[in-house]
Amino acid sequence: GNRNRMGDIPIDTSSMASLFLSKKHNDNEGPINSIDYSPDGQYIITSSEDESIHLYNALTGEQEQKLYSKKYGVDLIRFARSKSNVIYASNNGWDESLRYLDVETNTFLRYFNAHRNKVVSLSVSPRDEGFLSASLDNTIRLWDFRSSACQGTIRRAGRPSVCYDPSGMIFALASETNNISLYDIRHIDRGPFIQFALDEPPLTWESITFSSDGKRILLGTKENATYLMDAFSGEKLQEYRSTKGTITKSCFSPDSEFVFTGTTEGVIHIWATDSGAEKVRLDDQERPITALACNPKLFLMVSGDIELCMWIPDLRNRHAL
Repeated sequence: GNRNRMGDIPIDTSSMASLFLSKKHNDNEGPINSIDYSPDGQYIITSSEDESIHLYNALTGEQEQKLYSKKYGVDLIRFARSKSNVIYASNNGWDESLRYLDVETNTFLRYFNAHRNKVVSLSVSPRDEGFLSASLDNTIRLWDFRSSACQGTIRRAGRPSVCYDPSGMIFALASETNNISLYDIRHIDRGPFIQFALDEPPLTWESITFSSDGKRILLGTKENATYLMDAFSGEKLQEYRSTKGTITKSCFSPDSEFVFTGTTEGVIHIWATDSGAEKVRLDDQERPITALACNPKLFLMVSGDIELCMWIPDLRNRHAL
């Protein structure tokens, strides 16, 4: 068994194989385009193509709030330092502002205007009031929730993807062509302190995520491949490819010992991170998986298409490959 435990349940192949669909929410008229857990793991926020935002209690599985971002749309929703505040990107084709919302009062606290094309990646600092945005306008911007002024800019071509490491002192940027750059958050003007390239045909980035120990990077692409890289040597450690549809979304388990990938055919593959072996396949969803997230503190996972699916382990029920 694995030493990593979430509550009383060890995170291992056996418990992964017991994940089952405990609750389905049919609250949306259009596909869910992003899901985030609050840093304490107690809440889930979703955004959808139908311009709605839903807040759920992760422990009870119940919906707590429903809001609309009419006119502007909503995408890439992220909790901002507390369960009551979120940041998200507009999703309407003409307004590229980032919107900082108090969910409890449904009022905007601030807008962040600088991008000139669609924002495709957002990452909130685990350490301070900072966050990062990356856009098809070829800029990556550093912000502070307390000020509408941009704190720093990096110019990079391609569809950039960005994320903080668990310390909040470093961030990784994936850009053209297959380039990964690591920056010190205090000195972004000095350029990256490490750069490497993934030796593959040109890839379109979908996501970038650090492992919980900060030593590995998970790279989601639009080419049916998710890659695992050593964060400091740049060595490609593993790749994961779906045989049931094309991979749409990927994420780590809370201990980063497993990788989850969702596909266009509604399948979730669970892989052993290091060996790359497929351990579990969940195929309860019929529609393409458009959002996927693992709880950072508890052994829970959520996936989205038009419905929101909540998965929990049941150790009496196992379906390993």
